[in-house]
Amino acid sequence: LPLLAVLFIPVVVGMSSLYPWAHPDLVQADEILSHRAPYLNTGFWLARAVIYFVGWVTLSAVLSKLSRTQDSGDLSVNMTLQRVSGAGLVFYAITITFAGVDWIMALNPHWYSTLFGFLMMGGQGLSALAFTVIISRALLGYEPMNGLLKPSHFADLGKLMFAFVMLWAYFNFSQFLLTYAANLVEEIPYMLTRLHNGWQYLALFLVVFHFAGPWLLLLSRDTKRTPHRLVVIAGWLLVMRFLDLFMMISPEFGADGRNIHFEAGEHASHFFFHPLDLAAPLAIGGLWLWMFYTQLAQRPLVAVGDPYLRESLESTGGH
Repeated sequence: LPLLAVLFIPVVVGMSSLYPWAHPDLVQADEILSHRAPYLNTGFWLARAVIYFVGWVTLSAVLSKLSRTQDSGDLSVNMTLQRVSGAGLVFYAITITFAGVDWIMALNPHWYSTLFGFLMMGGQGLSALAFTVIISRALLGYEPMNGLLKPSHFADLGKLMFAFVMLWAYFNFSQFLLTYAANLVEEIPYMLTRLHNGWQYLALFLVVFHFAGPWLLLLSRDTKRTPHRLVVIAGWLLVMRFLDLFMMISPEFGADGRNIHFEAGEHASHFFFHPLDLAAPLAIGGLWLWMFYTQLAQRPLVAVGDPYLRESLESTGGH
């Protein structure tokens, strides 16, 4: 998270190129932007970003310290660990909703969706589960995980992925249905853009391969209990998560990289894909993975101090 906070600096530097509401002249000329100016303004936007990162970094540091203390055999931190985790989930749900609105929804300052926060949380939950499956499969070849991870563990992860795949589809369909039914001039351009000019093919691709395909595959009990099959689905879902975020963001821009909402009489965005759209996530993802493996090598793979560890191992036939 500290690394991601540093990598957020280019977004701060380039915010005037990303967000129309960062230009006072556009705000004054637009009635909707004027009404939203108390919330969408540079100072308050930056203050919220600081709150997000400070909160996330603090929570991660506290939980990491408590976890290390627990691994040392000090069980007095168990209740504190649970309480911080519970409060942290509430803080995460609130801040990730606001962050999604500030960083993605605000690219189109006229559009809004009350489901957007749930889309953010559901997408991140699916990404986390898919990544957990991939790392768990990779650790099967190493002690002590090769004697601890059982088909039942992968089955449970597969069931959760199955649930989050359905959740993603439910939230997206609900958002589309509510927009279609309301037929408000502030909302429908967001959907119309993604149903024309080449974007409709990506939308159909996501319907089939982010939802229908994984949903059908994860119906199989054998697939969920077979690590080398489940890991393929998990890797594919991570690719779909990238394409879903690409679908949320890129249609708000033209092929020249300019936000289409900067111009009066907004013109439609045609489908495009720039090499940096792939290079930037791969570069940031590579740095993140390096940090992840660095951290992973510095602590036990098993939560040796967790009071529920013995019960967990006994219920799955571990030792």
